[in-house]
Amino acid sequence: MLQKYNVSTMSKDLAKKACLIGLNELIQFSKELQVSNPSNSMQNAINQMTSIKDDIVNEIPLKHKNVLEKKFSIFNENIIKYQPNTSLKLMQFWNAQKDIMNKVLEKNLPYAPAKKIQQKEKSIRQIREQYLRIARRLEDDLSDEVFLLAFFYVYILRIESLERNILLDFNYLLKQFSLSDKYDVEEIFSNYGKAQSGWMEKEKITKRWRTDARAVRDCLTHNLYELDLSKDPWEIKFDSARKGFEYSQTFDKNTFISFIKDMDLIFQSSKILIQTIFVYNICRIHFL
Repeated sequence: MLQKYNVSTMSKDLAKKACLIGLNELIQFSKELQVSNPSNSMQNAINQMTSIKDDIVNEIPLKHKNVLEKKFSIFNENIIKYQPNTSLKLMQFWNAQKDIMNKVLEKNLPYAPAKKIQQKEKSIRQIREQYLRIARRLEDDLSDEVFLLAFFYVYILRIESLERNILLDFNYLLKQFSLSDKYDVEEIFSNYGKAQSGWMEKEKITKRWRTDARAVRDCLTHNLYELDLSKDPWEIKFDSARKGFEYSQTFDKNTFISFIKDMDLIFQSSKILIQTIFVYNICRIHFL
């Protein structure tokens, strides 16, 4: 990711290298979405980023700042609106990032929205590859308990590698710029709604919240679920009745697959939206 670079002080050669790395990641992600659900709109978004990449490769100066902003706006809009189930969540996340950026510019402060993600980037990539390989097989007609247990394991790794670090970065920024009361982080990153969590201190429960993705992770980790493979499609029930940690949700195979797909889309799209900020700034500073 581009966060490891200082955008304003990098050399022209480094700026070109960093920008192409970022653009390739944006293009690759949008192509994955296009394969899953083809549309003229997403193809247009891909074309916008590809045109910028071609100009940089061929050392052709980019067009006016307003044209550059429009290209990135088209791309971001398509990422946010790609899936109706997740568009509102991603719009809230993007609005928060814009609020943060306004405060950064107002106070002339450094902007580092993904420190934790950057530190864990290699691990996140490796786990995502494992996760996607197994998740794709879930869509086949499989009712193998051992296989499902393997998926549960990589799901736990996925949550620990990506959800945890995205939320740490996001919460830190919101707190730093006094925006915590404006944006509900756990709700933004939940599919069906945030789940109750808590903190035990001297036998007293302090009410807190967690994403529903993490609630599922907690149930899997502590064996608080029932898997019924005799049903067609199979069914899984998560049920944590511990005081302060209540979570109860039943999925069949199809709704569970939908849940994990939407969860992954929210996290990956958020990561990509942050990436667009860095790519845009490199283009604006070095290639206009």
